[in-house]
Amino acid sequence: MSHPNVIKLLEDWQSTKPELYPIAAAIFQRIRQQAPELIETPKYGGILFSRTKAESSTICGVFVYKGHVTLEFSQGAQLNDPYRALEGCGKYRRHLKFKHLNDLDAKHLNDYLTWAIQA
Repeated sequence: MSHPNVIKLLEDWQSTKPELYPIAAAIFQRIRQQAPELIETPKYGGILFSRTKAESSTICGVFVYKGHVTLEFSQGAQLNDPYRALEGCGKYRRHLKFKHLNDLDAKHLNDYLTWAIQA
C-alpha cells in the first residue's frame, strides 16, 4: 500500500502533467511489480524507492519534469549499461529519460530496474 503522500503526488502529476502522467505511472507500477518490498518516499519533488528508511539505501527515484520523466539511479554509475541508455556523468547518479510511453521498452527499463535492485 502506497503512502498517502505518494498517492497525492501521483494525483498531482495526473492533473498538472496529464501528457507525462502515464509514463510516470507505468514506471511506478513496474518498480512496484519488480520490488514490492521497497519503501516509497515522496522527496525532492519525486518518489524515491529505498531498501530501508535510511536515505543511503535509496535505489532509484521517479521525477516528472516539463517535457519528460526520469528514473534516477542513485548508484547508476556502477550499473551495467550494455544498451548505452543511461544518461548523466556525475560521480554516482545516472538516469533514464522518457518522453513517450514506448520509451520504457525501447530503453530496456525492466533490465535496468533488475540490475539496480540486485546491486
